[in-house]
Amino acid sequence: ARMVLTVHDEIIAKVPEENALEAAQIMSETMIASCADEIVVRMKCDAEIVRVWSGDDITDELKEKYGQAS
Repeated sequence: ARMVLTVHDEIIAKVPEENALEAAQIMSETMIASCADEIVVRMKCDAEIVRVWSGDDITDELKEKYGQAS
């Protein structure tokens, strides 16, 4: 995975399709953990996987094709 751009609380990354589910999970967990020492409220981070910027979310399609990320 390669981080392409950050916008406020959003990270845009370029990832090979076969690694997209795992990369989304790692990035989400990292964003949550990054503030765990400072913020006591439970945080959440939603990841979207798209082929093109502002495209349709293809997460479910990739789960069917490659299986659920562990």
